[in-house]
Amino acid sequence: MIDLVLSISTLATLFALILLFLRQKGSYFKSTKMLLVIAFSAIDSIILASIFKNLLIKESQTMLPYSVSVIAAVIVAALAAEHTAFVLFKKTQVVGERHLFSTENLRSLTFKAYALLVLGSAWLFTPWQIRDDFQNLLGNAVYGIEYDPWFLCILGGLLVAFIAYPCTTIIRLSHKYKDRHASEALWWLGICYASTGGTLMIFQVLTRILSIEFIGVISLFNLLYYSIVVYYFRRTTILESFFASTAPSLYLIEGEHLVVFYTDKVDKWKIFSTYIRHGLNEGDRVIFAHSDSDSKIVRPILREKGIDIDKHERGGSVVLMSVSHAYMRNGIIDKGQLINFWNDLKADTRKRGFKHERDLFDLSDLSFLGNQKEEYFEYLREANMQLMDPFMIELRAVNIEDMTPQLVQEFKFLSTKAMDLLEHSDKFSGKIGVSREEVVGKILLLEFDPVSNYEGAIRDFVFEASANAEAVVIFTSRGSAIHSLLNKQENVKFLLLANLTQTSETDKHGEEIIIPANNPSLLLDALSKTFKSNLEGNFNLVFDNLTTLILQIGFERTFSLVRYAQEILGTLEATAIFLFNPSAHDQKIISSLRSLFSSQMSFEKDGLEITKLPETLMNT
Repeated sequence: MIDLVLSISTLATLFALILLFLRQKGSYFKSTKMLLVIAFSAIDSIILASIFKNLLIKESQTMLPYSVSVIAAVIVAALAAEHTAFVLFKKTQVVGERHLFSTENLRSLTFKAYALLVLGSAWLFTPWQIRDDFQNLLGNAVYGIEYDPWFLCILGGLLVAFIAYPCTTIIRLSHKYKDRHASEALWWLGICYASTGGTLMIFQVLTRILSIEFIGVISLFNLLYYSIVVYYFRRTTILESFFASTAPSLYLIEGEHLVVFYTDKVDKWKIFSTYIRHGLNEGDRVIFAHSDSDSKIVRPILREKGIDIDKHERGGSVVLMSVSHAYMRNGIIDKGQLINFWNDLKADTRKRGFKHERDLFDLSDLSFLGNQKEEYFEYLREANMQLMDPFMIELRAVNIEDMTPQLVQEFKFLSTKAMDLLEHSDKFSGKIGVSREEVVGKILLLEFDPVSNYEGAIRDFVFEASANAEAVVIFTSRGSAIHSLLNKQENVKFLLLANLTQTSETDKHGEEIIIPANNPSLLLDALSKTFKSNLEGNFNLVFDNLTTLILQIGFERTFSLVRYAQEILGTLEATAIFLFNPSAHDQKIISSLRSLFSSQMSFEKDGLEITKLPETLMNT
């Protein structure tokens, strides 16, 4: 009777934890939530089967279905855990057939095939013997199963593969998320998955040696592991999913090659370091062909930008070479040798297991080519056909200060995208008569007339941020003038304030999230996560707009929210614009809000005007 009470109590606690996990609001791992439940429920089903076998029915006839169900439960748990790692690695909520059967996912397919092979072997060969001389931990006689040695070996192989692939993948992914709570949840998930597999295998070996069934002990360990998972997942919300993937403005998709035009007035290293850092975070290998004149300074500058270049070079995730070495052989451009060189490098990158090869070429002013510019462009035309595929991502940076329009046009023709950093690098700051450096870190109040083209100023602000490789997050409402103008702008995150929702929801592309406008706590949470997720380098915030927010949650709450935002922004290298329509409010509210901002502008029918700036800016 004691056995039955303990087993049922443990099982009930496990299912209570499952229900608690399912009820947790807006899990960060929403796309994998059911997979986690399936994995742990499969292990729980072993306990349920043991209750029927040992305590309720106690017949030898139950052993065959029991044995098959135990193996099936183990395989289902392993497949669910592996698919959890697969989905998290792909960073998508829906993994379609096109993704599952691509070459890139060979490891995932191999693991699934091996797990199904183990299951098929169990069903076909029934590799176990039923014994009636087993005991449980209380000394009572029970029926037990002893697996054949060869089957224990392939089960051990599955355990090794389970720890080496999905568990290790989940642990590695934990280091990619900026939010500490989300990172800890992933790390502990990987550890608990590995521990679950190890526990099952260890006690199976002990069962064979001691003729003692340890299902009760296994269930207690499983209860511990699942409690840890539920505990660490309690604080993660869908907001982390949105902010953890905030990408820099130089985000490129598979197979794209971008040309960036710059001059000596532009900080090219900010662009380069952003591109390199994002590639490393994505699991790509970065090949950086720097200009010949930068050979002595490239490593110190990358260290200064926060990239551990020594570590990445040792590990092979970053390869540095001069641009002359990248293109010249004995002083000439040999198309055949170059194509073979880059094909071999691409093959080596694939062999090492990187997600992509991400090339960065700083061509500077093309002086390294001498009189071989035409040969270089001929090579590019051929290389684009022979080398470029979805595995490759490429950025070419060119100093166009003294370059002819014909050469600039040739680069544009040979690239899928082009970005002129000079054109947009001060598109907003230039209009108010200050430099980009003087705007960075300022918190601006922009008063607007609703009938004016004020959204154009925000567009310029976004373009300038993008040209400086900085992230942009915009709080607005769906269908607003700003959302309509910029919702197709690449790498801009939108937080859409809505009255008809009570919880946070994200769109399928991960670029927009809907949050309830009448819930100040969620607004504060969203603001907090905006700041915490952008600790590296400058980021830009647009809040559209305070007038609407006052109407939704009241002036006092809005005032408190702005003060909170300013306190946090003041500790970061962040630039923010808060929009406000003064014609919709009385003078008391207008004066109170203005008192919070030392930098103020207005946009009316005649355009953008500065109404108040700190003395440090007014004297420039």
